[in-house]
Amino acid sequence: MKNIAVIAHGGVRGGLFDQGVPALTNLVNGLSKHHNVKVYSFSNQKSDLDKQGLVIKKVNKYTIVPILILDHFKCRFDIIHGFWGSPGGILATFLGKLLTRPSIVSLQGGEAACLPSIGYGGMLYSKSKNRILKACNRATILTGLTRFQFSELEKHGFDRKDRYTIPFGVNKNHFTFSKKELNPPYKFLHVANITEVKDQQTLLKAFKAILSKVDAELTIIGPDYLGGKIQSLCERMDIDERVKFVGPIPHRVLSDYFSVHHFLLHTSLYEAQGVVVNEAFSSGVLVVGTNVGILSDLNNKCCLTCSTGDFEEISRLVLKLISNDSLSNELKINAKRWSDSYDSQWTLEEYLKLYDLAT
Repeated sequence: MKNIAVIAHGGVRGGLFDQGVPALTNLVNGLSKHHNVKVYSFSNQKSDLDKQGLVIKKVNKYTIVPILILDHFKCRFDIIHGFWGSPGGILATFLGKLLTRPSIVSLQGGEAACLPSIGYGGMLYSKSKNRILKACNRATILTGLTRFQFSELEKHGFDRKDRYTIPFGVNKNHFTFSKKELNPPYKFLHVANITEVKDQQTLLKAFKAILSKVDAELTIIGPDYLGGKIQSLCERMDIDERVKFVGPIPHRVLSDYFSVHHFLLHTSLYEAQGVVVNEAFSSGVLVVGTNVGILSDLNNKCCLTCSTGDFEEISRLVLKLISNDSLSNELKINAKRWSDSYDSQWTLEEYLKLYDLAT
C-alpha cells in the first residue's frame, strides 16, 4: 500500500448532507480501500476519521505546508495528489518538489474557464492563469475530466501532450436504466446549483419555447445561490405553474427523479465535465444541452448540443427527439453503453494505475 496525500479545497465529504462532491468523495473513498490516504481539506468541515479509515484534516493556506511536511516525516508520502488546479494542484507540485515526491494534478472545475461576463474562471486573470498553467506543466502526472476541458486550456497556451482524460463514472447499480415511453406530458429535469455559470435563464427560455409546442413540466433540483432571481424570472415568464423548484436533495435519492423523467436539460456556460449528464445516460434519460464538458465530448453520439445561450436551438433539438423515436432510442442505447463502460469502478481503476505509474 502507498501513502497518499490528497489536497483539495473541499469536495471530500462536508457540504450539504455531508456528501461533498459525491463523485469525488466516492473516488477518494475507493482509493482509501487500496492505499493509505490522508485528505488535507480547506473546507469548513472538522478534521475527522471516517468509518472506512479515511483521514481528513482541516487546513488553511497558512497551516497546510507545515502540517503536511510534519506528516510526511511520520509516514513518508509516496504521492502528493492535488484536486483542482488551484489551490490543490499548485500546492501538490510545490510540496512534491520540496519533498522530492511525485505529484499528480487532477483538474476538476473552472480552472480552464474564462467567462468575463460573469467574472468566472481560472483563466480570467493573468495571475491565476499563470499559476494554474505552471502547476499543470510541473505535475508528474496531469489528469482532466474531458477533452473539452483540455481544449479550453489550449486556448490559453497550454500544450502539454502527456496528459490523461479520466471522467468521473457513476455507479451503474445505483443509476439504473429506466424505460419510459416518450409521451406527454414530457417531463424535463435540471440538476445544478442555481448560479450564473449554470445559466438557468437560458433553461427557462428554452422550456417556455418547448411548452409553446407540447405539454411539458420542468423540475429543477439544486441549492439557490442567486437569492430567488430564477424563481422570480419564472413567474414573470408566466411558466411557474409548470416549473417545480425542489432545492438541494441527498445524492442518494437523485436516481428516483431520473427514473420518471424523459429529458435532462443542461444549459451551463461552462463545465469541466457535468457528472449529472453521466447519471442521466445511465438512467435512460435523454440529454440536450450546451456544448460544454462531457456533452461536448459525446455530442451526436450520446446527446445533442448547441452553443451556449441558444435557447431556441435547445428547444428545436428537444422537439426533434420527441418526433424521432429512432434517433431518441439510438442516443439512449449509445449513452447507456458509454456510461456502463466508463463507470465509477473504471474511474477508480484508472487512478490506481496512475498511482503505480507515478512511483
